Amino acid sequence: GELFARLGLIRVIPAGPPFVMYHEFSPADVDAEICVPTSTLVTATGRIQAHLLPPATVVRTLHRGSYEGIGAAYAALTEWVERNGYAPAGPMRERYLSGPESGTSPADYRTEVETPVVRVAVGAPA
Repeated sequence: GELFARLGLIRVIPAGPPFVMYHEFSPADVDAEICVPTSTLVTATGRIQAHLLPPATVVRTLHRGSYEGIGAAYAALTEWVERNGYAPAGPMRERYLSGPESGTSPADYRTEVETPVVRVAVGAPA
């Protein structure tokens, strides 16, 4: 709410669906940023920070269904990255294409799970 209130105050319309970047995710700690892409640079204030994400190659998968089942998408994505000669190169992200705010059933939620990657194995299948 705080993030969208700030965008409304400065009259900036989101340029895409909101997403979360997970810097740390463990039973002991969660360090995450709630993000909204914009087509213009936004000034930072208080807890609201502005970042320009660097260009990156990302691997993503689409999870359909409730958030309780999203672990399978993470597992499939991580397995694909390792099997195809890549390594994570930044925080994992969840991009919320449709969820509770859209009034849809949890079975119809759509969430992209993605991670920036770099190639680590030459000749690995793509």
